[in-house]
Amino acid sequence: MFLSNFDYTKTKAMKKYLLLAAAILSFTATFSQSHFYTSFGYNLGYANLKGLNFVVDRYNATRTPPIDTTWISFDEMENFNFPNGFCASLGGSGEKLMYDITWVGRHMTRKAGGVQPNGVTGIREFKWRMNTFNMGFGIALGQSLTSRVNIGVSIDMGNEKVFTRINQDGVYVNGEEFQEVQKNFIVGSTIFMQIILSLQIPVKLTT
Repeated sequence: MFLSNFDYTKTKAMKKYLLLAAAILSFTATFSQSHFYTSFGYNLGYANLKGLNFVVDRYNATRTPPIDTTWISFDEMENFNFPNGFCASLGGSGEKLMYDITWVGRHMTRKAGGVQPNGVTGIREFKWRMNTFNMGFGIALGQSLTSRVNIGVSIDMGNEKVFTRINQDGVYVNGEEFQEVQKNFIVGSTIFMQIILSLQIPVKLTT
């Protein structure tokens, strides 16, 4: 069973991160910007979700026949490994300094189910979601008229949530909406390298 372990007593630590982020943004506003960019895309990455996958493995082990006689057949749930989702960012860079603000969405859904002796088909779904807001700054390693390479560090903050729902013979037991069963507030940091390519496409307008 999932238990929420969100600790509301960590607000002092959060204030320190927010003050640092504000200082970063104030600092980056002091230099002349020669480049500004925005981006929108889709991300795919590997996540080491040991805790969630342990629950999934125990769920499979305790419901697979003949260990669990309440199922005639049972299709096991797969682990959570490669979350994906949309992302968007904006940033700017001067001659030697840069800043980047990014929102990253990640999610995955897994399900398991089978047929019970009374003929009822049951399905259990787990949904994992983590959205983060990342604020970073760095320096330029090299640049030209058409490209730029930056390296920096970001402060990452966001929520990690787990949801579940049950379906029996096509009917959701507690409604179609997923029910939240776990919530964690995440604070971390990331070292990143950024490569920016500038493409110049001539456009000719005629009347």
